[in-house]
Amino acid sequence: MTDIVNGLLLRNGTVLLARRSAGRQAYPNRWSFPGGHVEVGESLDDALIRELREEIGVTPLSFEQIAAIEEPKELKLTTPRAPIRRKKQCGKSSLPHTWP
Repeated sequence: MTDIVNGLLLRNGTVLLARRSAGRQAYPNRWSFPGGHVEVGESLDDALIRELREEIGVTPLSFEQIAAIEEPKELKLTTPRAPIRRKKQCGKSSLPHTWP
């Protein structure tokens, strides 16, 4: 089973979404919560922090797990709630993202 983490980032009643690249095997070119695969030996918390830094340039300072979802293709999605509190911008974001 592959572990996936996603951040549900909320601000003023809106949710931050990131657009998946067109070349992705799963759900290409769709809007989704930012996140990605957990690397071997990496904790879910560390993976979430790394993925949010890489994808949208945000470092979450506090968060909690709100759901674990089992997908039919042996894919597990874990969605922690991550309030927006930025310490600093961490590099350039690699995905288009927007607040609806």
